[in-house]
Amino acid sequence: MKSKYQLVIKITAFLGIFCLLFSYFSTIFNPYSHRDVPVVARFDSFYDQPENSIDVLYLGASSFYMGIIPLDMWEKHGFTGFVRATAIQAPVVSYYYLVETLKYQTPDVVVIETNSIFDKYRVDEEESSLRRSIDPMRFSNEKLQLIMEVTSKSERQTTASYIFPLLRYHSRWDELTRNNFEKSANEIIDLNKGYYGLYFNTSSVNFPQDFMQPADKAKNLSKDSLNYYEKMIQLCQENNIQVVLITMPRTNWDYPMHLGIQQLADKYNLQYVDYCLDENMETIDLDTNTDFADDIHLNTLGAKKVSHHLGGFLQNTYHLADKRNDPVYQQWNIDLQTYKDDFAEAMPVTIAK
Repeated sequence: MKSKYQLVIKITAFLGIFCLLFSYFSTIFNPYSHRDVPVVARFDSFYDQPENSIDVLYLGASSFYMGIIPLDMWEKHGFTGFVRATAIQAPVVSYYYLVETLKYQTPDVVVIETNSIFDKYRVDEEESSLRRSIDPMRFSNEKLQLIMEVTSKSERQTTASYIFPLLRYHSRWDELTRNNFEKSANEIIDLNKGYYGLYFNTSSVNFPQDFMQPADKAKNLSKDSLNYYEKMIQLCQENNIQVVLITMPRTNWDYPMHLGIQQLADKYNLQYVDYCLDENMETIDLDTNTDFADDIHLNTLGAKKVSHHLGGFLQNTYHLADKRNDPVYQQWNIDLQTYKDDFAEAMPVTIAK
């Protein structure tokens, strides 16, 4: 009998040690588990925000994290915001980000980007983007549900490979350095509330000659993507959260797309701001020679223009409280000053003139 107990103890100890080592090396091998990686630092900074301190949540892809600056809105209007955007963010990811966010925050407004609603998201073709979106999440029921929905649409990705990243990243062994096994001295503390950071690369963009030419017929929305947009809208409405749909400036947009989004906005009585419309581009004085990083992304100069206009729209429409003098929110003023100092230091001389 004693030998049986000893065997059980040995097996239990072995399994315990194995699980600890497996978990440890999963973290070491996972490229999206270290805070010296900018995308992870931006992601983790969401969890660093005090509970129930965010007034506006922004969900979307890279044109959001390169085009919306919550600290600019704070400076001019005094409300808080956070950009939970990732590269080529799938609508299913946006939905589960929203569900997870509501565990920590009670935003007054959720702003959702619109460009991903027209195409069916192919999970295997966009695996790298999905990994960047999912791997940095804290483990939770929401993360598990997201993983299971993604892998149910995949021909090769497995739930286990997301839960245990070592199964996916074990081949990175020859990329590891000593820094992977030590606390990095380059750990990033992100203060920009999800904004990508100062980016002054400039590309002079050319819009098509028939850009946003009026049309009568709306472009059809992807049924799969629409499903998650409607789930986000309904979840917000159930929680008395206002929803705003936003199209960021980009050259690959057209009027039938605008009409498709407007129909969705009308169905749910939502506000929709399309920055591809001529009148909105003129209102914010967007310069195609200085304000774009490429055809679908703004640089910091363009992002400041959109943020100034959008901040005023949100303030005037939803009467968000001005918290700039609230002692509870003084960290925002500190972070704002850091951002302004960084902006003054980083802005190219040619632009400053």
